[in-house]
Amino acid sequence: MKKYINFLCVLILALTLIDLVMSIFFSNNESSDRVVLKNITESQLLLLFGFALVVLGCLITAIVSFIKFILNINRNEVFTRKNISLLRWYAAATLMASVCLVLIGHYFPTVLDLGVEEIIEGVIEGAFALLIAEVFSIGMKLEEEKKVAA
Repeated sequence: MKKYINFLCVLILALTLIDLVMSIFFSNNESSDRVVLKNITESQLLLLFGFALVVLGCLITAIVSFIKFILNINRNEVFTRKNISLLRWYAAATLMASVCLVLIGHYFPTVLDLGVEEIIEGVIEGAFALLIAEVFSIGMKLEEEKKVAA
């Protein structure tokens, strides 16, 4: 059973990374000959760099949290506070990255041309991770009640 769960989690992580790379590098922009940083002041460039660093930090946090979560599941530590915390970190990082990408797309449309689909994907992924964290929280409470009753 663990092999199937590991395979599923690695597949989810790989598909998420592939989707990210494809959406950044292979977007179908019709005006590919435009200058990306045209008419951007130095302060706007610093703001753009700051948003990009936040997105990078959020993506690293999400990946590390997800991998730690999978490793905990492999150790048969399923319904624990640590896993709930890791899932919440993953969700928060995913939602924060989505918000920053929306802000970059809004303020710098020549740099990042996001569609509604990409924005909704990130929000749904973060909301789903929060939902799973709450399910794990309920499972942990039920497990604690079972131990007290026994």
